[in-house]
Amino acid sequence: MRLEDSDVERLARCLNGVPILGCSWGSVAALVGLQRGDVVIAVNGVKTPDELAFNYARSLRDDQLELEVVRDGETLSFLISRERLRGFDPMFVLDEVVAMRFDSFGAVFP
Repeated sequence: MRLEDSDVERLARCLNGVPILGCSWGSVAALVGLQRGDVVIAVNGVKTPDELAFNYARSLRDDQLELEVVRDGETLSFLISRERLRGFDPMFVLDEVVAMRFDSFGAVFP
């Protein structure tokens, strides 16, 4: 069953996380396994209930990215290294998802 964007956003608020409302086919986010409807609850070991925490957590590492994601009621962990992405910066994962309206604060990103 496909959830509406508003349902994913509501779930993210309940989980104190950030919703993923989409990943482009073949994108870095899709390559690492993120999916529409996932909710990011931590980045690099830091809970991400708001934009400030999210941006702080992103800045903690530049060699890899550790994501904790809730999908279908289960918590999944993703460890994304430069090697796994064949030279791509792991931050591209989060940049792309932000560009796809990945936000728990009601703002809409371009």
